[in-house]
Amino acid sequence: MYKNSEYLNEIDNRRKFVLRKYTRLIKQAALVCIGGVSEIMNTLEKNSNEKQNTNDLYSKVFYKVSFSISTAPGQSDLDMLWELIMHIKRWLIGKENKWGIVHINKDNRCWTKFKFGNQLYDTNNSKTFYAESLFRSNPENEKDISWACKIRECRLQKGYAPRWWTTEVGYQTMSNGAARLSFVVSYKDAMGFMGLCQDTPEINIPIIVKNIQNDDRFICSVNDDPLQVIDPISVRVGQGHLLKELLYDKERSIPIVLIMPKKIH
Repeated sequence: MYKNSEYLNEIDNRRKFVLRKYTRLIKQAALVCIGGVSEIMNTLEKNSNEKQNTNDLYSKVFYKVSFSISTAPGQSDLDMLWELIMHIKRWLIGKENKWGIVHINKDNRCWTKFKFGNQLYDTNNSKTFYAESLFRSNPENEKDISWACKIRECRLQKGYAPRWWTTEVGYQTMSNGAARLSFVVSYKDAMGFMGLCQDTPEINIPIIVKNIQNDDRFICSVNDDPLQVIDPISVRVGQGHLLKELLYDKERSIPIVLIMPKKIH
């Protein structure tokens, strides 16, 4: 427990940290091309209350991943960004059906707006869910698209501090027709709550990532290597250099698991 003076100093330090971070966001927005400044500033201003209440100070990263998706044979006309957004929609509907913590507008017209940059709110007028997206396209190449969204949801458990979960999704088209996806999931317990925090969440892969990787219309890969179950490779005596090449490969972005038998004396 803090003494009164220590507690006030801690609160003051956190307030200064938030102010510095918010000021930095505004400066970053000012560096964006003129066409996007007003939109980003409006977004910051419109959502200032939500960001103050659910800021990501002291957030803990729970999960992050990055991989590429391309269309499977026979799916060349597929709008990959739209299908990603539909995966997000179904994922949130699943949360509503299972836990009742998110209530979203299921009208596809709402999600079309979300594709091109918009906000989503809980349809029950609750302040426990919020999402926003941004869309950018290259004026010289309409297929060069950058899209990102941030989804915030609050998990409530009686007797414990509210826990805010944030899911950030990024989508960037690539020159070969594929797109790079990224997911970052983090959480933080609400500040100022006098009581216990919820238990540390168990390690798991977000359902939306599993659903995308199991979607037969997509080919998911990392460094052009398909994401699939790979047979183990035996490294025999004299083949250590092969393992070294894998470890030192600068293009490698996935981990290597080395399993060695315990030496018995």
